[in-house]
Amino acid sequence: MHVISAEDVAGAVCLLADGSRNAVPGVRDSVDAWRKRYSQRHLPVNPQRRQAAAGNCDPSPPAQGIPPITLWLELVESCNLDCLFCYNPWRPPESSLRDQPLLSPGQLQRILDRIFAHVPISHVKLSGGEPLLYPQINTLTRHVKQHCESIGMTTNGRSLTRRRLSALTTAGMNYISVPVHSHLAAVHDELAGARSWHAAVRALALSLEAGVTTTLSCVATRKNVDHIGAVAGMALSLGIGTIVLNCFHATGQGAGRKSLELTASEFTPLIEMLRTDIGDQAEIIVGSPPPLSKEERKKTINRITLSPFGELKLCAQSSSAVLNVQTAPDKFDAFLDAVSRTTTTTTSRVSTAVPVTDRHVPETQPGVGKMHVSMRDQCAIGVLAAPSRAGVAVADEVSVAGYDDDALSRLSCFSLTTVSQGAEEQARRVERLDEGRTTPREVALPPRLVMRGSTARAPSAP
Repeated sequence: MHVISAEDVAGAVCLLADGSRNAVPGVRDSVDAWRKRYSQRHLPVNPQRRQAAAGNCDPSPPAQGIPPITLWLELVESCNLDCLFCYNPWRPPESSLRDQPLLSPGQLQRILDRIFAHVPISHVKLSGGEPLLYPQINTLTRHVKQHCESIGMTTNGRSLTRRRLSALTTAGMNYISVPVHSHLAAVHDELAGARSWHAAVRALALSLEAGVTTTLSCVATRKNVDHIGAVAGMALSLGIGTIVLNCFHATGQGAGRKSLELTASEFTPLIEMLRTDIGDQAEIIVGSPPPLSKEERKKTINRITLSPFGELKLCAQSSSAVLNVQTAPDKFDAFLDAVSRTTTTTTSRVSTAVPVTDRHVPETQPGVGKMHVSMRDQCAIGVLAAPSRAGVAVADEVSVAGYDDDALSRLSCFSLTTVSQGAEEQARRVERLDEGRTTPREVALPPRLVMRGSTARAPSAP
């Protein structure tokens, strides 16, 4: 039987999704013939790609020998859609991030070279905004390919053509994900903020036709939760072997739409239903789970996100950055060294003195090792890079502590022992001076030692 083109199968799937299977004779047969030719449902899921799709919530351990770090590159701040749930923190009109300078192509490549030099990256995902609006995307893909074999892209598909897809695959791209949020065009377009449903289905078909590993993704909200099963059916009709389901988070442009958010008790049964019904035909991956408590969050880092403005984040949906590479270049290498330490195990120990800049406390007890105390957490974080480079085990052979309990010190990649001044309690104790009080008042709050992984415990007394 003649196999129809990607454009034709996209139109046929749209007819079937609309419930119009009798409108055109032979529609189902044409789709079946397409699926037999291009189906990827028999392909095993690439471990790097699974890890990239699942982000910080995949409970399965990384495959043997594969570093657990995925790099997400948000290439551009612009987009040709206006999704209700867009998590980009710069999307709201009132966001001050819009005024920040963008990374130039040269800056971005230099930053990437430094990241690859420090951190073992298993997969690179290009996103945005809409990554196809980045003029240098082909050049960037070729540059990334020099460092990493697994390169993917999440696109809404509106700008994807055969010619562009061919150029991207030639440059080294081997994985494409396209979001479809409903089997009904009107519902998808409402959530996406513009007409894009047909373009998304066509982009999926083009990717399959080109032999590129293809994933359909979907954001589950209260508006489309009853459509998820039908969306999965569309994916199976096309021959797609991987479906990524994301739970809507009320961040970025969705910050004022908390009512669309699903709870864990609503989202989890949805995943279980899909895995029960079609788990033998497609891999169902959770990309973004419902909001997690601090206790439920993973302690390790498996994703770094770089924004178009140079902000480094550990979660793409976070509105707060660890640091900005443009404004804090001095902290960049220390951050990368700390992230690298979470993915590698020191196989050799070098018993040498570690150069430091503040104060050294000499060894006073057997088994405690050297101790370095910094007057500020940010100085201590910089010091943490030195033992790593020298092959000296932090906490085992040298302990590092800071002061202030800075937000950076709490990140699992640093796990810095520090002294907290109780900033939150200080804020609670603030008294307004315009409320009538005329006599001076002094409130003293005791500092508190916060023990983390950068220091060794003193040995028990004999």
